[in-house]
Amino acid sequence: MLKNAPSKRPFVVWLLTGTLVALTLAGVSGQTRAESPDTNTPSRSTPMNDIPFADYLRRFDYDERVAMKIQLPELLKLYAEGQVQLIDIRFNEEYAAWRLGIGRHIPLNELPDRLDELDPSKTIVTMCPHYDRAEIARLFLTLKGYKARYLTDGMLGLADHLRGDRARDYMERIATDTNTD
Repeated sequence: MLKNAPSKRPFVVWLLTGTLVALTLAGVSGQTRAESPDTNTPSRSTPMNDIPFADYLRRFDYDERVAMKIQLPELLKLYAEGQVQLIDIRFNEEYAAWRLGIGRHIPLNELPDRLDELDPSKTIVTMCPHYDRAEIARLFLTLKGYKARYLTDGMLGLADHLRGDRARDYMERIATDTNTD
């Protein structure tokens, strides 16, 4: 059946994490829909280094399993130090309904066309309410050559953590760290 399938036809893969990822048959070579020659909307930024999905899977090990995740304490430390770029990948309607005071909003379905908004010198941390879509975004960015991680606690965990005194103290820390540069 695969023999008769067009080379650009999308298919779906369930990763071991339970994450659903849509790829193309050509995607094994690292080509995405936004970059394929048969589309009229090319990516606005040149990929840093496309990594074929099959190569990523071949080198996936326990170290990568740990490296792909970030938890709140480490995220908050690195964000305050300016070492990470935090990306909220929720849909526009979700963002309009509620948002955090930190991070940049780039919806998951717009991410391929907005790579020029990312800072390749920083670790990109993706987040959504839990972490399912954030993991999809992280994988995409990793295959594009970015150092990317996803927030395991999700935005709901972050919002729960940054309440009251902790929110005040953290925002003061960020303001102080920014003013000392």
